[in-house]
Amino acid sequence: MNRQKSDNRGFTLLEIIITLIIAAIVGSMLIPYIGTNLTRSSMVVVSVQQQQQLVQVMENITADYKRLQIADASPLSTLVSRVGPAGSNQDNSYGKYSVVVNRRISFTTGNPATEQEDANGKMQKITISYQGQNLTALFGM
Repeated sequence: MNRQKSDNRGFTLLEIIITLIIAAIVGSMLIPYIGTNLTRSSMVVVSVQQQQQLVQVMENITADYKRLQIADASPLSTLVSRVGPAGSNQDNSYGKYSVVVNRRISFTTGNPATEQEDANGKMQKITISYQGQNLTALFGM
């Protein structure tokens, strides 16, 4: 008698269906965790971009102040008017930003030294903001 051998090297339909069901269950359990992490990962990139925008604006202000120190008799006064008043939104040659603080200050003597507003102070404190990020710089005479 000649018997033909049957080829049993493949998967049955039942095995494939069970595997797909298990994969779907595991996948549905992982989606909430993976989805949350994917959406949160973009927040870091956006925050870095906003910080970079703010740093670029402050670098433009600093470069302008360095030029004013050479060419202007009162560079701090000119810088104050170019940056804009506190509470204003600006979109000028420096870039796009909001002015949080723009005032003259001095520091008290003592330990620790503290900042105080001083119309005759030799330091200009400028704090700018962009999309919730703040950056402060001090400019001196």
